[in-house]
Amino acid sequence: MSIQTELPENDFRPSAGRLVESLRDTGYSREAAFADILDNAIAANATKIAIELQYIYGEFRVTITDNGDGMSEEELKNAMRYGSDRRPNPKSLGKFGMGLKTASTAFCRRLVVLTQKNGVCSGRAWDLDRIISTDRWQLETPSSGDYFDDHEELSDFSESGGTMVIWENIDRLIKQGSERQIRKQIKNIGEELSTELSAVFFKFLVSGNVYITMKVGDTSMVELKGWDPLCTDLITTDGIRSRLLKEKTIPVDLGERTASFSIKGSVIPSQNELNFEERKFVRYSLDNQGFYIYREGRLIWHDGWPHRMYKKESKVKLLV
Repeated sequence: MSIQTELPENDFRPSAGRLVESLRDTGYSREAAFADILDNAIAANATKIAIELQYIYGEFRVTITDNGDGMSEEELKNAMRYGSDRRPNPKSLGKFGMGLKTASTAFCRRLVVLTQKNGVCSGRAWDLDRIISTDRWQLETPSSGDYFDDHEELSDFSESGGTMVIWENIDRLIKQGSERQIRKQIKNIGEELSTELSAVFFKFLVSGNVYITMKVGDTSMVELKGWDPLCTDLITTDGIRSRLLKEKTIPVDLGERTASFSIKGSVIPSQNELNFEERKFVRYSLDNQGFYIYREGRLIWHDGWPHRMYKKESKVKLLV
């Protein structure tokens, strides 16, 4: 039941219950939502990130754990605030202080964040149903007993720092069905996420500075391998390679300062020159032609060609 609160005449704050539900529809794909959480971990200097899609006692749950710097209690409360303070690192992709919350609640109704810094553990939670029923931004402090195993897992993952993001009451990642159908959906999500994240964080993964693992249900943990859309390391059984185009750096005048971006290109060998495993390695598909745009090391756009530039045609399907 919604509680109506009379506000002063000049107080036009939005309804918490209405707004928090509206923010679920900001357009996140599930791959982009997971990528935003991983971005936060990398920004916090994490070198190991573990993604786990759990299905326990009929409940679907997601955990993303990192060994980054972690947060103090005050830092955690700021991170959980919608419109949190700007990060000090100018290279951080987080610009509006919304990503952690909106990326998570786009798919779940309860977001729990556990963290530790200098051996001190903290936890906070947003529960959408509670916000809606009270029409107040009531940030919860979850019971340590309810999340004892999660705190233990975080401590084992990282001795003094680190953060665990937990999605509960997930209502938008999978459809209702039998247990077998749900397990199959979760398996498919894991496969699709592994494929996408290995491309999004390719530059971090190949650097050897960041390791990302994925565990789906009761299956073994798998380490993600970076996928290079240019297929720079491709060598076919016949010794054929991708034809790399010369890299160019383009300066951009921003008035008070000058910036630049670089362009690389590649022409992948034709399908007839590749065996099954090589086509799988290349991810041979008409959909994979086009531009791949990176910012601060992360792939931020790869949806073919910009509007009206080219069409996705077989004659250019080898060009990236």
